Amino acid sequence: MNPYLFKAGWYIASIVIYIGVQFIVAGIMPKKVKQMAEIIHSHKGDDVPESYGKINSELKPFNIIIHSSAIILIILMSIKPF
Repeated sequence: MNPYLFKAGWYIASIVIYIGVQFIVAGIMPKKVKQMAEIIHSHKGDDVPESYGKINSELKPFNIIIHSSAIILIILMSIKPF
């Protein structure tokens, strides 16, 4: 391990972003996906239940945060701007 990396701004920013996103990925998303799976398994018919769409719309901001964070992490680790 290289301890000098803990003085580099891009490295610290990457760690903070990664840890921040883990709360969403490991905490919020699995609960919502489980709810969606339960709704689909208990639903009869070919249409999509309204409650499924509601939960899916609640997940959109989290998906945007996760994908944006992944892009930012890739940029930070590729070009090491600061």
